[in-house]
Amino acid sequence: MHRNGSFCYALVICFLAGLTAASTAHAFEDKFEKLVVHAKQKAAQPFHRTKKIPNADFDFGNPPEARGLVFSEALKISSKAPIVENEGTGLTAYPRRGTAWEKCRIFFQSEKGKPFVEHQYSPELVSYDSTEIRPPLPTTIPKAVQHWTEVGVFASVDGGFPQLVNMRANGYMRIASPGCVYGHSERALIEQESLDNRPENRRRIREKFPLMTHAYFEYPSYRKCLVYQIYENETAVLARRLEIEMGDQTIIRVLGVLLPRQKQSFNANQNIGMAHISMYWKGAREGAAAGEHAHDSDTVVVDYEDGDSRVFPIPASPKRTDENHFLFVDLESGKKISGYSLEQRDRNKSNYVPGVEYHKRASMKITELDWSVPTTTQLVMLPHDGEFFDNVVLRTVIRPAAASVEPIKFSYVETVGAF
Repeated sequence: MHRNGSFCYALVICFLAGLTAASTAHAFEDKFEKLVVHAKQKAAQPFHRTKKIPNADFDFGNPPEARGLVFSEALKISSKAPIVENEGTGLTAYPRRGTAWEKCRIFFQSEKGKPFVEHQYSPELVSYDSTEIRPPLPTTIPKAVQHWTEVGVFASVDGGFPQLVNMRANGYMRIASPGCVYGHSERALIEQESLDNRPENRRRIREKFPLMTHAYFEYPSYRKCLVYQIYENETAVLARRLEIEMGDQTIIRVLGVLLPRQKQSFNANQNIGMAHISMYWKGAREGAAAGEHAHDSDTVVVDYEDGDSRVFPIPASPKRTDENHFLFVDLESGKKISGYSLEQRDRNKSNYVPGVEYHKRASMKITELDWSVPTTTQLVMLPHDGEFFDNVVLRTVIRPAAASVEPIKFSYVETVGAF
């Protein structure tokens, strides 16, 4: 165990040295190539999924009667200062709190061109003593919660510093824009078992959840941030580069390389790819009255290479019963898709459940979508019985003609805003 840990540590050191050398001689394309090399080295090693150690104080509970956090209390646990900040743009790390418990290693540049260094966790860096947390958290922070689980990117907008991108170790990334709040979530890498009407598949979707294990942030500039990420699960390793621009809309240019782990291959039955997920509970189509609507997104729009475009109102989910099934919506219609969007079109505040800001949920659009293997894009509606569960899955998954161990490359541009 010690030898494997030392080997992995050496890989990180070699990768950081390579990134630093590239920063003085070449553009960030060379850094991404070095990230891919690092990912290949990780793919040659087995993946060890960490098991959660429950904690009665830091997991969600039912205060004030019992120990544990509620959502509003979890938001009060945050770093005392940014990791780094420049020209009104910066990064903030978050420790374990609530459902966010998976560990991520965070690296950053303290100045442009400087070596990447790891942002090491320390309890002294985090505010745990908010008076709004009841009962109070223990003064000695347990070892099991002493690590980073997510990182937020913020930018100066209209005199404030909103967090516009949030990346979590559990594989979820949320994106907003000025005037909008988080709605959908991006899943950079998914691997989902086939969904059909067999009884064993009706109750839940089974996944090998990929984790964001490493995130490397270049020194930010005015409303811009460049990020290199590694995602992992038992089947694959993903190397990704994000060019984030935070203006009137948030625009992210994505480049990725997906690698199979040793003794693994890619095939059409794995449902490996990427997804955007959201929530649709009820709206006018279900007869909900004004003040009762509840959804983060209400419409899917698909663009085709022949210039055609189709609008798909998000349907109501199947009910969560013994007879339920997953609802599929065919988006391709025999055509090749060039892009798609997941939108919140209803912006009338009076239609929605009060106090949740559904009318401000951000929409997202994917353009310039390109994969090195055949893919299929699907809208999947999961069984649902309330507004506290993501049941809308808009996913692009690979459909290679034959099993392969070759890397899969992809790229796209994601635009997020009020449209």
